[in-house]
Amino acid sequence: MFKTRIQEKYGSLSARFRVIADYILEHTLEASFLTATELARQLKIDPATVVRFSQELGYSGYRDLAREIKRYVSTELTTRYQRPVAEAQSLEERIEHLIAEQSDRVLSLKASSAALAEAVRRIQAARQVIFTGAGEAGHLAELWATWFTLIGIPSRSLQASPDRLGLAAEEVDAGTLLIVLSLGLVSESDLIYALRVFKEHGAYTLAVLPSPTLLPAREADLHLVAEAQTPSGYPGWDNLVVLMSLLWQAVIFLDPERARQHLQQHLSAMHLLQSHNGENPPEDLAALKRLWQME
Repeated sequence: MFKTRIQEKYGSLSARFRVIADYILEHTLEASFLTATELARQLKIDPATVVRFSQELGYSGYRDLAREIKRYVSTELTTRYQRPVAEAQSLEERIEHLIAEQSDRVLSLKASSAALAEAVRRIQAARQVIFTGAGEAGHLAELWATWFTLIGIPSRSLQASPDRLGLAAEEVDAGTLLIVLSLGLVSESDLIYALRVFKEHGAYTLAVLPSPTLLPAREADLHLVAEAQTPSGYPGWDNLVVLMSLLWQAVIFLDPERARQHLQQHLSAMHLLQSHNGENPPEDLAALKRLWQME
């Protein structure tokens, strides 16, 4: 699919090709109506550059690429560009519509399985995994550092500030994996600094974000993109969490016994803490074990 091809090739594209890639990724609906000449005029480039860009992605020419863009728009973006529901609808009906749209959006998530597999192997092999993110993405970094620790991956979260990143860089080596989470809400200059410094110290870097045009995607060794466009026009972060969940589950798949052992250790520690606190009923631990299929 054209979005996957662009994401996989993005790091090696020339500056002019990236201009075309950015436009197609960010204005897919509009691009679906343009010929090569019209697209070139829109971007103020030579039409031949548009053709060469298409061939760089593996298509015979722009017509071939344009046909795939049109198919994508007709089959997968229809609900995202619907007119707002009538004002007369009740709140419950509006929420029902949003639930249906949300389900469609998650089900239509497209990601490169090859890129995901590479990310999983890097996580599995890392001596330490460091999660970071600017602004609110920092909270997601804390969340996923915890969840990967639960299944035996040595992980921690790091505040995206120059002093914290600088101190952490002293401990970085080829066994370090830096995972940068981005929501595209704030300036990410500190993340760019982290990616560059960690790479200089031999670390492998991964960016997980809602668009390949954001700066961390261009600096990281590997990036995973979870498209974030919603009918409201505002980007969502839900597909990013889905993508991280896929990574987490795939890591468990590679070594289920390690995950089981570490989860058991965690639950045993919780049981020990509960034994010193009579206010917590013992059935709480049993419920957790059932949730994690430990019973």
